[in-house]
Amino acid sequence: MIPGARTLGGFATDSPEPGGLGELYWDFAPKGSAQAMRDISWTASRLMNGAAMRLRLAMSPQLVPATDLNPPLTDGLPWASGAPWANDKNWQWNPWVPAASAAARGAETLTIDMTGLGEVLHLGHLIGLTLGGVDYTHMVMDTDWTGDLVTVTISPVLRRPVAIGEAVRFRPVMVARCANPAQVLGQFENRRIAVLNAAQFVEALV
Repeated sequence: MIPGARTLGGFATDSPEPGGLGELYWDFAPKGSAQAMRDISWTASRLMNGAAMRLRLAMSPQLVPATDLNPPLTDGLPWASGAPWANDKNWQWNPWVPAASAAARGAETLTIDMTGLGEVLHLGHLIGLTLGGVDYTHMVMDTDWTGDLVTVTISPVLRRPVAIGEAVRFRPVMVARCANPAQVLGQFENRRIAVLNAAQFVEALV
């Protein structure tokens, strides 16, 4: 994720103002199965139609490693024998910690309770919030530790108020629209393998 180099009014800037839109660059691997081809066709149609999409950032070097999250509060499990894998529940491991204080819409800082984890959250990491039923992703721009509490400076700024105890997630979700759909659509190799080019997603404020 790269903090958006544009204002909320849509003007391009070299240094985004507080409140600028977040951006995400996404690469796609070549796929060749029939189901993958249908998935790619569906995805391409959604991109071309300007749909707002929920993008979960579960595999990224910008996330706190799973080995450092031992254990926060969590939805689902990273692994367990005899667990209900068939319904996907436990594959959706979603670790989180609570917000330690309230924060207003537009705030650039948020205090988080990291009890039991230590100083594992650093500059450049991504965290997520679900506020009013909408998912947001923020990059950590600075950290200030006081015991188990860390006050993080984030970008973009908070889109909605945060209450004490709100879940701050380490596997965030971003709601975004594709900014370059025409460039994403690739070619078909031997009419069997679809190749999508890199996509640039821009935060959708909904």
